[in-house]
Amino acid sequence: MKILWMILFPLSVWAQPSSSSDLVAIGILLLPDAAMLEVAKESNYQLRQSDSAGFTLDESQTPQMNLAQAFVREQDLKEIGAKVEKALQSSVKFPLKLTATGYEFAVGKDRGVVSFTVVRSPELLQLSNLMVEILRPYAVKGGTAEAFVKKAGDEIHPASLQLVENFISSSSGKNYRPHMAMGIARRDYIKAMQMEPFHEFDFTGVNVAIYQLGNLGTAEKELWTRGEMGNSL
Repeated sequence: MKILWMILFPLSVWAQPSSSSDLVAIGILLLPDAAMLEVAKESNYQLRQSDSAGFTLDESQTPQMNLAQAFVREQDLKEIGAKVEKALQSSVKFPLKLTATGYEFAVGKDRGVVSFTVVRSPELLQLSNLMVEILRPYAVKGGTAEAFVKKAGDEIHPASLQLVENFISSSSGKNYRPHMAMGIARRDYIKAMQMEPFHEFDFTGVNVAIYQLGNLGTAEKELWTRGEMGNSL
C-alpha cells in the first residue's frame, strides 16, 4: 500500500517492497513521455506476437531507461529517495531531450532482449552519473533472487543478479549505454529486424522513479516517484 510522505517528500510516493529480504534490487529509472510509452508498448506487442514467452509492457510493468542499479538495504530506501529528490531539484532540467537511434540485442541461445538504443547525451550521462553517486554508498554485494520481484513460476536469471551487482562498477560512466527494453524475441526474428531500416526519432524523459526490479531488470514495483518533472521544476 502506498504511503504519501507529505512532510518529508511532498511530491514523492513510497510503497513497501514485495520481498521479505533485507536486500532489495532497485533501479533508478528515467521514465519517457507519453509518445514513447505508446511506441514501446506497440513494439512490445509486436514482439509478443513472435514470442509469447516474453514480458509484457503494461500498467504494471512500465517502459523505462536505467540510470543506476544496485542491491540496497530496505531500511535505506527512504534516505536514497530523499537524496534523489534533493539532487533533481538543483541539477537537472526536465523534460530531458533524447533520441532513439536503432535496436540493441542481448541475444541468448534461442532468444534475446530487444531494446531501443539511445544517444548518450551529456545531459543524460550527467543524470546517470549523479544517480550512481547517490547509490554508491548504499550499494551492497551478495544480493539474491529474493531481492527481486518474482511472478508466479518465475525464476530470476543469473544474469539479472550480475547486472544489478555490477552496474556501478561495469555499466556506469564511460561504460553507460542508455537503452529502453521493448521485449523478448527469438533469434530468427531478431535477425529479420536487423535487416530493416531504422528511422531515428526524438522523445523526452519526463520523470525519475525508483523501482524494485524483476527478472532481466524489468521495472516491476514502484517504490518511489518524484512526479512529473516538467511541471514541478
